[in-house]
Amino acid sequence: MSREVASGLVGGLVGALAGKALLRLSSGETVIAPQVVEAGETKLLLSGFYRFAVVLLHGDGDPEVVVDVKKGDTATQLTADTIAIEVVASKTLEVRAINSATTAKNSPTIEVAWISW
Repeated sequence: MSREVASGLVGGLVGALAGKALLRLSSGETVIAPQVVEAGETKLLLSGFYRFAVVLLHGDGDPEVVVDVKKGDTATQLTADTIAIEVVASKTLEVRAINSATTAKNSPTIEVAWISW
């Protein structure tokens, strides 16, 4: 159901912006598969500027991995087994996976649906 919510949000915004007769509108989706994060490692999973994006953390990672989501100057930390939706508007987004365990663990699947104009 979370994927449908994210798609609906982006679709609604695209429709609203298209109704304003914007000349150049593009959209897309990026999926970052779970990655192995070695013991003690911090791994950058995503970095970029987004005019508007909906970020879905699937919660299918290991609970020992902390996912650091930084939107502009605001940071949120979640465990990789937490399902979450973040909205980004005209900000830089960085997502890092931090493993403080003594063995390798997995980051969650991350989906980003975005639009730009």
